[in-house]
Amino acid sequence: MSGILKRISDKYSTLTDAQMVIANYISDNVYVIAFDPLDKLAMKIGVSTTTVIRVARALDYGGFSDMQHDIQDNIKGKDSLPERFSALHGQINQNRLLLDTFQADIDNLNQTLAELSEEQLRYAVNSIVHAKQIYILGMRSSFSLAYMMFSRLGQVKKGVRLLHGMGMTFPEEINGMKKGDLCIAFLFPRYSKITPTLLSWMKKQGITILLITARNYAPVKAYGDIILPCATQSTSYKSSSVAPFSLINYLVAAVSMEDEGAKDALVTTEEMLRQGYYLGL
Repeated sequence: MSGILKRISDKYSTLTDAQMVIANYISDNVYVIAFDPLDKLAMKIGVSTTTVIRVARALDYGGFSDMQHDIQDNIKGKDSLPERFSALHGQINQNRLLLDTFQADIDNLNQTLAELSEEQLRYAVNSIVHAKQIYILGMRSSFSLAYMMFSRLGQVKKGVRLLHGMGMTFPEEINGMKKGDLCIAFLFPRYSKITPTLLSWMKKQGITILLITARNYAPVKAYGDIILPCATQSTSYKSSSVAPFSLINYLVAAVSMEDEGAKDALVTTEEMLRQGYYLGL
């Protein structure tokens, strides 16, 4: 997929804000949009078809069709994870793999930092501090993010619960949720069907949703009250989680500074760790 991504990288600084939204969407969803009609793609992103065409031309394509055909040619027969792995394996320079991997994550951190809204960050921290109960949700690879948030936030905040769905027990885990509660959800492509279903139910109950997701979040925008996008580009066949993990570190640190009960919760956590988990060696 180096063709379209290289063009976006080379031309990104010359794009308008509206064009950057589309370029970001293309970067994170090339395997999804390759065969979408122009009008459907524009509707997903929330822009006009004319704006999509202008982006294609700004990337030195003759128009949208030329851009889409280029994407199709690059991914033809490479849609599954094993096939993506094989395709990328032949392109990777092993002598530069360490440097390229670290550089990709440095770029992800810089892009995420540049694009995060201070207003949304304040809203997120305030919502966590004042939530009656906090439920944390992440499926498949996002479960590691959810667990990290749960373990870190649970040290400084009471009433934090991890939704793990063991034995498909999601209904039992969330049926006590009430207005005033908060759900922190991690939702990245490929999007699990279960997560949007659960979030839709929560929104109907008046639960506030803090959604940590990909930069191009148009397809899942409706599920979040607060949206914090992260860059997840990778040299591998799977997306990087470095930026979301860094965002978790920030949120927990910010909450610990603003929540008056953080120190008491941390003291309780430390007492339990000393008495029941370690040998004191």
